[in-house]
Order: sequence, then C-alpha cells, then structure tokens
Amino acid sequence: MQERTSMMMVSVPIEAHWLIGTIEHYHAVLYRSYEIISEEVPELAPELALQMAVKAVNDTTGPDGYVPTLLIFRAYPRMMEYSPPTPMVAQRAATVKKAMTEVQRLHTVH
Repeated sequence: MQERTSMMMVSVPIEAHWLIGTIEHYHAVLYRSYEIISEEVPELAPELALQMAVKAVNDTTGPDGYVPTLLIFRAYPRMMEYSPPTPMVAQRAATVKKAMTEVQRLHTVH
C-alpha cells in the first residue's frame, strides 16, 4: 500500500528526544485523572480505576478541540432517564466528571 500511495514509513524509537515531552504530557494528564478517581472511590480495583481514568481523558476536549470518543463513535454513550443508575454507578459517573474537569484544566495550563 505504501508504494501505491507514495507514503514512506519511518520507525521512530519511543525515546526520541522530540517525542519524550509529548508522552510525559499525556502521562501527566492520565495519571492525575487516575489519582482523582482512586481518591474519590478508594474501594475501586486499580484496573477499573485506570479504565475510568482513560474514559475521562478520552471524553474530554483536548487542546486541539477534538474529543477522541466523538471521533471514533460519533456520539457519547449516555444513560437513559428510564433506567436510573445504581448509587455506585452514579458515584462513578460523578467521579469521572470530576476527573474530566481536572483534565480540562490541565489542557488549558499546558
């Protein structure tokens, strides 16, 4: 396919000097989101906390104005009013919203 489209693939090691700052920036945002979720719901398993942190980052508008979830699915997954969430789900949703607010703040600072 590369030959047909006149594209050239260049492998870049993960520790390229110009890429390290970008990786550290995204790690900081994800880590802060994980910290908030872990503090708000301490009984949550680490894997589930990480999953919620990734969702919070992916559902938040980035500095370029894009929302990754909207780019992939073209919609936000939403809960219906006819199916009220359990208290644990409501607590998790509030925690993800708090993490998303912090992610937005971090994007505006950096």
